[in-house]
Amino acid sequence: MNSIRTALVVDDDQSTRLLLEKFLQRQGYEVDLAADGEAGIAMLTKRSYPLVMLDMMMPRVDGFGVLSFLREHRPEQIQRVIIITAYPRQISVDPGVCAIVSKPFTIQTLRDVLRNCA
Repeated sequence: MNSIRTALVVDDDQSTRLLLEKFLQRQGYEVDLAADGEAGIAMLTKRSYPLVMLDMMMPRVDGFGVLSFLREHRPEQIQRVIIITAYPRQISVDPGVCAIVSKPFTIQTLRDVLRNCA
């Protein structure tokens, strides 16, 4: 029996969410999408994800808020987070985060990071 791998993509940019969704689906993931950190946290309270792709700069609740939620409620999940951000030099996050990917990114970069993180 094949186990389904699931991923959560949290990004306020719709085109980035859809690109990441298509990429992950091609890698064999079932993908849930959240348009901001508040929606992402709501999904994380209902389901555990082997992989989370997280933007940092979002309205309502940003990526730092999502990481704070994970540190408090699901610390084991921090190591399964890939941060996707346009401001990598301005991001100082938990050292347990698997990777930080700069926007714009290439599909090859995503493949390499996913291979190391999943």
